[in-house]
Amino acid sequence: MATAPPIVSLSLGSQTLGLAVFGLQPNGGLTLKGYQLQELLADPAGETDRNRQLREALPTMMRQIGVKPGPVNYSVPGQSVFARFVKLPAVE
Repeated sequence: MATAPPIVSLSLGSQTLGLAVFGLQPNGGLTLKGYQLQELLADPAGETDRNRQLREALPTMMRQIGVKPGPVNYSVPGQSVFARFVKLPAVE
């Protein structure tokens, strides 16, 4: 039986970048295989400097915990997300 692919999680915080790798257990649970946290020193309003720091930090973090390119589950801070309310028609 082939092993399940790892589950990679990326947290794009306003001041930190977090990367974690989880493995699946036979009973359906998760095991943390590796974790890296990098502080971003840029002003959150300065998007170009923040993007540069992300581009530099992420490959290093991936290499340190052995993450290969592939599917990623990610999260972003609430202030970076635009919520929209949609009025939907009623259904029977």
